Amino acid sequence: MKDVNQYNVDWIKIPTTKLVLFLSEPEKFKKKVQDVFFFRNMLNLTNNIEKSVIVKKINNEFFPISYCENNITFKYNNIPDTILNKWFSDITLYDIAKRIFNIKKKDDISKKISELRDKINQVIERIDRTKIFLTDLIIDNLSSRLLIDSNSSLIPTW
Repeated sequence: MKDVNQYNVDWIKIPTTKLVLFLSEPEKFKKKVQDVFFFRNMLNLTNNIEKSVIVKKINNEFFPISYCENNITFKYNNIPDTILNKWFSDITLYDIAKRIFNIKKKDDISKKISELRDKINQVIERIDRTKIFLTDLIIDNLSSRLLIDSNSSLIPTW
């Protein structure tokens, strides 16, 4: 088996079952990839495919990073089945939302969403005040992920 150091570049396109095999912690890497696609989905970024993610190597550790983030759609944008089957076969998007935002019980949702709305507004205000409407888009997406299980269209059990 080849060594992970064969990837001697600053970044590589995500492949890659081969890369995952070389990683010392493939499950940790898989969670990071899931987080990136979840992020892209929450922002309604288009082209949610593997080419939209690059892998950056920092101190012999690999980090998936969202790439090509310049197109936002204003209609609901699903993650393609090919990505879901490869990276999300054992977890739902609402489970990822709960993991990312450290939500343990249903009562935490309102508080977390409120905190996130404030943080998003602060960032948008600094960058481009005319884009403040994007906050609602992101919060609506997140709320739907936390309240509806995307695989079964049922209210998740807590």
